[in-house]
This record gives sequence, structure tokens and C-alpha cells, in this order.
Amino acid sequence: MSRPEQGELVLSQQLNQAKEMGYSDAEILSALEMSNNESKDKPFEPFHSTSQMIDALSLVQKLGNSNGHHRPVINGRHYLSASSNQQLKHQINFLQAGPAQQFPPTTLHTIAATIFGVPHPTWQHPTATIKRSPSSRTQLTPSSSSAALHTFENENRRHFEEFQRINNELRSKLEISVREESHLKELLRAHEDRLEHQEVMLKNRTDLEKRLENANKRVEDLTKELECREAELRKQMSDFSVLRRHHDTERRKTEEITNSLNAEIGRLIRENANIEELHRENTELKSDLIMKDELLQQQRRQLHHQQNQPLEEAGDENQELSQRQTQGPTCGVCMDKRREVIFMPCLHFTCCKDCADAMNNCSICRLRIMGKIEFFQ
Repeated sequence: MSRPEQGELVLSQQLNQAKEMGYSDAEILSALEMSNNESKDKPFEPFHSTSQMIDALSLVQKLGNSNGHHRPVINGRHYLSASSNQQLKHQINFLQAGPAQQFPPTTLHTIAATIFGVPHPTWQHPTATIKRSPSSRTQLTPSSSSAALHTFENENRRHFEEFQRINNELRSKLEISVREESHLKELLRAHEDRLEHQEVMLKNRTDLEKRLENANKRVEDLTKELECREAELRKQMSDFSVLRRHHDTERRKTEEITNSLNAEIGRLIRENANIEELHRENTELKSDLIMKDELLQQQRRQLHHQQNQPLEEAGDENQELSQRQTQGPTCGVCMDKRREVIFMPCLHFTCCKDCADAMNNCSICRLRIMGKIEFFQ
């Protein structure tokens, strides 16, 4: 008989479903015998489907109702009596029980010894827990009992393997959990270290914020002071601009005054030179007059000694000479008036004012007369 397809129920689950449907243990066992008729000496195989199980149970129930208390024979197999049903009930209860009931304490100790390598002196086979009911009056047939026993042993073996697999998975998960716990502890320590570091950084940040706040206050104070100084500097610059404009104005005035003074100084220097020249000419004229006076004195003496000139002419000449000496040098043009005008630029002092007005060139050097200066003695 072939295995059930993937996704179908296993034998224990099928038995539980049949019990929940209200079928008796004898009917379920008879249905299993009918389903496994071709493999009498082999363990019971599960039904192919739930519908097949229900059909077999319905057929067994119908045959049981039609035959009463007699045990029908179907395909060479007898249905079980009450004692056999009691025995089957114990076996089915064994399948329905959990791992703690399927495997007694001795069996669990044996599993623990197998997993952890610790032997146990009271090792027993899992099938040793299966006992026959003391109230059974009739034994199962050898083929049915052997098939049921093999089936239960296979189920026990499967449950034991499943338990080992689950236990291995639990051990691996436990190891993973231990590693994860260690890793989490390391992460926790790292997180605590980070928290401590962050607390230190937070404290440092608080200190830095306080220092920054103080620095900002100082910067604000310095900014205000700088603004005040800038305002004062702008005011000073404005005052400086006004003062500079005033200074430029005063400097220009000073330059103008300086230029004017320089021009006046030049004019005075030129006038001083003219005056010096006039003084020199005056000195020369005085020298000439002195020489002429000496000459006249000499001539007077000579005339005095000359007896052929009358005394009267000599007195007139002396009077005239005295008058000329009193009036100064006479004009070189009219020879009557005294000299009063100095010609520019030659500075010659030769004629009177009336004669000078009619002259354009100097009578001595013949230069063009550019200016005339009156000289008062």
C-alpha cells in the first residue's frame, strides 16, 4: 500500500478524528484491518484520505449492526471482541497522549542520556509502557496484534525522532539565544559606554554652551562698544572732514597771502634796488657837486688872485654858485631848474619834471623810458 500524499493526516490524527466522530475503538480497528487487508503482517498504514476513512467506518458500522454480537469475517480477518477493543483503546489512548505520557520518566531519562551523553540504569523501551487491560477476556489475533504493535512502535519511533528533532532545534535555538544574549550584553555594555560617553559629551557640551553664551555676551558687549567707537569715529571723521576743508581753505588763503607777500617782497626788493641805485647816483651827484664845489673854490681863489676881474663879477658868481649849491644840481636839458625825475629802468637822474614830461628816451643812455619817479630833496 502506498504512503498518503503530502498534506494528508497521519494515522494518529485520523484516529482522533474517528473518535471525535463517535466511532468505537472496535469499529476503528476493523476499519484499519479492512484498509490494510493486503498487508496483514505489516504495520497499519494510515487511510489515504478522510473520505476513505469515513467510508470504511460506515461499512464496518453497517456490518456490525446487521450481524449483532457475532464477529463477521471480512477477507479472512475477524473483528475484535470487547477485550480486544479495550486493548485497542489503550493503544489509541497512547497515540492520543502527549510526549510526556507517550514516554514515561524512564524513557525521558533515556532520551536525556542520549542527548547529553549521561547513561541511565533504568532504561526501558518505549513500548514497555503499553500494557494489556486486566479486564480483557479475549486476545487479539497474532496478525492484528503484530500489525498494531508495529504501528504503535513506528508511531513511537516517529514521535521520538520528532522529539529529538525538536530537542535539537531547541538546543540550537538555546545556543543561538545564548550567543544572542552574549551579543546583546556586549551591545548593552557598548550602549552603556556610549551613554557614559554621551553624558560626558553632554556635560562638555553644556560647559561649551555656557562658555559660548559667555563668549556671545562678551562679543555683544564688544560689538556695542565697537558700534559706539564707530559712531565716535564717524563723528570724528566728519569733524576731520570739516576741519580739513577749513584747513584747505586756510591753506589756499595762506598760499594766496604768501604769493602776494612774495610779489610785494619782490616789488620792494626791486624798489630797494632802485632806491639803492638812486642813492648811489645821489652819492655820485654829491661827489660831483663836491668836486665842482672844490673846483669852484679853486676857481674862486684863482679869480680872487686875478686882479683883472672886478670884485663885483666875482661876488655875483659866488652868489650864483652858492644858490646852485643850495638848490642842488640843475636840469641837464634846460639848465635852469633843479633835477626832480629819475628815469626807469636806467635810473638816470638828469632833468626836471617839466623836461621829463616831454621826453621818451633818456638823454644820457638813450634807453626807452618805462617809468618815472619823482625825487624830492
